[in-house]
Amino acid sequence: MKTLLAAATIAFMGQSAQSLTLNFDTVPTIGDVDEWSEQGFSGDLVSLLFDGRPEINGPGGALSGIANIFSDRLFTAQSMDLTANGGFNFDSEGNDLADRVPYASLRFEGFRDGALVAAAEIATAVTFTSFTYVFSPAFSLLDQLRISTPYDAIGPNGEFCIDCSTILFDSLTVDVEGPAPVPLPASGMLLLSGVVGAIAVARRRRR
Repeated sequence: MKTLLAAATIAFMGQSAQSLTLNFDTVPTIGDVDEWSEQGFSGDLVSLLFDGRPEINGPGGALSGIANIFSDRLFTAQSMDLTANGGFNFDSEGNDLADRVPYASLRFEGFRDGALVAAAEIATAVTFTSFTYVFSPAFSLLDQLRISTPYDAIGPNGEFCIDCSTILFDSLTVDVEGPAPVPLPASGMLLLSGVVGAIAVARRRRR
């Protein structure tokens, strides 16, 4: 009896956060007008070098420098796999640099109801390097995650970038919030107890 009552109460209480990983396998290639969607998420993502690997480029690159991921439910970003490079490739006079200069070539921004609630930026390696980025707790309860590489970055000595950063990403792990818990009111508990009691009486009569 107690088990039945507890199970019914849990059913009324709603669902907790669900962990899932977005693999981006259906991200369209450049030139495709279809919007990506997966497991309740969607966005303006495209791939160029590899199918199923969304990509953004720095200034002068073939793709946009911004990618947005949206969800109708609030989510907390946990981690993302990336392959990236970024480094200034011209000096202040417009001459090629013999060695690229690292800069903060990767930005993450989290939004809720259109307001910026979290931000982080890192300098990737100047040559292609794969790594897993772990988001800070600030990236919690979002409805939009933006990944970008800056177009207006200038180095301390006037260095700048032309097609000098490429960011590919995959396997975004998030915790998605379920429906808001709906506590069962006192009258509901009485009704539920009455239903369970009626079932018990019926069982005794059958015996």
